[in-house]
Amino acid sequence: MAYFRHSFRVKKGLVMGHETLVAALANGGCAFGGWVTLNSEAMSGVMDRAGYDFVGFDCQHGTLSEADAAHMVRRMAGVRAATIVRVSANNLGLIGKVLDAGADGVIVPLVNNAEEARQAVASCHYPPNGSRSFGPNRPGMPTTVPELEAKVSCFVMIETREGLANAAEICAVPGVAGIVIGPADMSIALGLTPVEGFTTDQIFEALATVRAACEANGITLGIFAGGAAMVPKWYGQGARLMIIGSDLGLLSQAANADMAQAKAHVTSLT
Repeated sequence: MAYFRHSFRVKKGLVMGHETLVAALANGGCAFGGWVTLNSEAMSGVMDRAGYDFVGFDCQHGTLSEADAAHMVRRMAGVRAATIVRVSANNLGLIGKVLDAGADGVIVPLVNNAEEARQAVASCHYPPNGSRSFGPNRPGMPTTVPELEAKVSCFVMIETREGLANAAEICAVPGVAGIVIGPADMSIALGLTPVEGFTTDQIFEALATVRAACEANGITLGIFAGGAAMVPKWYGQGARLMIIGSDLGLLSQAANADMAQAKAHVTSLT
């Protein structure tokens, strides 16, 4: 199917890190992400080996602090998957901490207007274009400002009524690489049941507004898809960056399936 076509190679070499993300999104392709919510280096390794285009670390709703995420990002030096951190707040220090560790991008939550989007972008860039302080601390990272800035993508989340109303202005901010939507929070903003945001079409109208703003500015629309089975649904709504599986969710599904299979075996033998 078309939405699974994307290249892992650029020129003659195997792409790595930020290049993997860029290559996956090139020419209308999709970037698929695995989501780490637990403070476990083993989980991030599993996600990379599974072949996700990026591994996301959740400091907003997961058990990770930005310091924890920075540690795990640092340990992922040299892997194929890009690393993206959802920081807990639109904060210069928090964003700088994970970027100094070598994160290839950030997802900044609860961005409600163009000024907040500019603040997020500024945290990813050094003066005179931003406010980031110089302090890369992972071995092998570039040491020049242009190189460091070029390997970072800044995604912001629109998930409130105010953000939705200001979608066009947010998407027009230079340096915003894309918008990420959380179906649950968007549903709550619309006065709807959060979990049904993943399984119904209740946010489609709002999503169309954000999609139009993204397309008008040539940036990526992303979404927390709620599982690989939901890829066709969100692809049809214009999403090209999708978080399709979390460590906790996948572990829970596997545990439930394993237990059900064990009980079925015993039932068939008695």
